[in-house]
Amino acid sequence: MVLLALGGSLVSPAVVHAQEFTCTEFIGYSQTMQWYFGGAQQELGRGRSQLRWQGGGSIDLWADANYEGWQPSGRVNGCSANEDRPDRVVMDVSDDYHADVGWWVGQINTVMGIIHRRYPSARQVVLHPVVGGPGGGTCQIGGQDVRASFNHPYIWQAINQVAGGDVAVGFDATVRTCADYADTTGHLTDAAKGPIGETIGHFYASGQVTQPAPPPVAPPAPPAQPAPPAPPRELGAFCPPGVAPDFASGFATLKLTLGDSMGAALSCEFGDPQGTGDVLQETTTGLAFYRMSTNTPTFTDGWNHWGLSADGVVYWTGASVDPPQ
Repeated sequence: MVLLALGGSLVSPAVVHAQEFTCTEFIGYSQTMQWYFGGAQQELGRGRSQLRWQGGGSIDLWADANYEGWQPSGRVNGCSANEDRPDRVVMDVSDDYHADVGWWVGQINTVMGIIHRRYPSARQVVLHPVVGGPGGGTCQIGGQDVRASFNHPYIWQAINQVAGGDVAVGFDATVRTCADYADTTGHLTDAAKGPIGETIGHFYASGQVTQPAPPPVAPPAPPAQPAPPAPPRELGAFCPPGVAPDFASGFATLKLTLGDSMGAALSCEFGDPQGTGDVLQETTTGLAFYRMSTNTPTFTDGWNHWGLSADGVVYWTGASVDPPQ
């Protein structure tokens, strides 16, 4: 086994060791298939992993619950045990050229909703980026940017924004040199897929996952005149006596998907004072509300919005409280 330094760093051991996972399902596209069969499967141990992939399986396609990749034929092999109930899922993220981190965040969040509904057995979901360029740089072939290397930094930023709770950050793999790319899409050469696959497989076999980097610490602000204290928010508003605020029904499902982004329940549910029939609930990070007219549980932090639709979690930004049509 050849272990190469491919740009990722093995840090922050996971709480759950890899050997405690009986079945890891990898989900992705052609590059995923290359490194999985090139060496990752062998490193993980025969029978301990399985692959679900589609050629061109970009993240926006996996965000459709009816995508053909989710069909039984999308999985091309099986674990020795629990193949229908994998306890770890690794989602490999790629797509067409996109430099908008928010776009990647929205697509990933939608796929996370689908994965959590499809795999309630999964104790951990890992987000893995497309194999990027050396040092995170952009490679070119024939004067055109290699798509995988172009997208990689934006995907990596999005993954670190989404991760939290049972959703972990995967291995930040990069090629050794730009010559490891076979084309401008980002397929790997035959000489590269084996070493890269072995390194990725070793990472997931070791049970190590990286956690989101803490935000940079801002320098202390100069002293300012204290503002008048805001009136304290009442914990447990709208709750019956003796009942603590908590999420239920659609809000609870949305919380399961969004994790820390949705915060904790600050109040119990209450009706919209405007008489719309909508149901609202304050959280420590924003507002959850149920739109009776569209049967949509939604959460917003004031700019970012998430809604639980029939096809999974949808994401948008701006002032509109309803998802774009």
